[in-house]
Amino acid sequence: ADEIDPERTNPNIPNTVQRLAAFGSDEEFIGKILLTAHGLLGKGHLSPNIDANAAMVHTAEITKNVAEMRILSDRVASEEQEIVDKFEGKIGNDRSLVLPSMVNVDIRIREFIQKADHALQKLFDLTKLFYPDLGSGGWESLKSRIEGESRIDNFDQFLSGATPFLRMIRNARNAVEHERPEMKLIATDFALNSQNQL
Repeated sequence: ADEIDPERTNPNIPNTVQRLAAFGSDEEFIGKILLTAHGLLGKGHLSPNIDANAAMVHTAEITKNVAEMRILSDRVASEEQEIVDKFEGKIGNDRSLVLPSMVNVDIRIREFIQKADHALQKLFDLTKLFYPDLGSGGWESLKSRIEGESRIDNFDQFLSGATPFLRMIRNARNAVEHERPEMKLIATDFALNSQNQL
């Protein structure tokens, strides 16, 4: 109600709650992302120059993107299993075999990768709240910055281990949005191999 009617001109406006994702706090990834951030980024845990509200907004966007990735992944896995279960594998008298097919696999993979990249971008935006001078160097610039600091924790080791994965997500996004001969997405449908296996 404070945001809808800050001047309190209409006393009938209720406080509202809106669902962020199609998953609840009992889902592991929700706990790992949103609930951990809620505990770590709450007011009182951060230095005054960090905008806790902005940090939670970025975290909410990360959560939404990961939830959408989960929905996409679950749908594809379910459809794939349904197709495999229905496949009879009978070879006709003319030695032909009708292979199963999934529709728009490449489009769905592209969408999944784009959601992953959006989550990654929001994670970098969140990181920039703590390191506002990072600029556009991405995760490599953060890694260089962290390695140059004296530390009492092992964040530099964590970041060194995570950077290849973060770079892979960005490269996958580039492969689907800026295809080049040496870097592109190749999605294949069901096929037989030389051992006659689907």
